[in-house]
Amino acid sequence: MDKIEKRDHLEAIHYANDQGQTIRFTRYLNSNTDVRIDTEGAAVRNIMIHDKEAILAEKQGLASIVWEDDTLFSLIREIERAELIKMAESIK
Repeated sequence: MDKIEKRDHLEAIHYANDQGQTIRFTRYLNSNTDVRIDTEGAAVRNIMIHDKEAILAEKQGLASIVWEDDTLFSLIREIERAELIKMAESIK
C-alpha cells in the first residue's frame, strides 16, 4: 500500500508494484457523490458485479470499474479486464 487518502466523501487506497503498475480503490462515503469516468474515446460496457450493474471503461491501458452495492465503489488499474473484474468481485 503506497498511500491512503481520506476525505469527507471518500476513502482511497493506492497501490503500486515494482514494475510501476498501479491500482486505485475508492469507496465513496456519501451515496449522493457523483463519480466521473473518462469515457471519451474509451471502450465502455455494462457488466455485473454481485448482481449489480457496473460500468467498465478501458482507455489507453487503464481499466476502470464503477459500481454500487450499498456503497459506491471505483477500481482503476493498469491490467487486463478479466483481472480487474475479479478484483471488483472480491470486494464485499
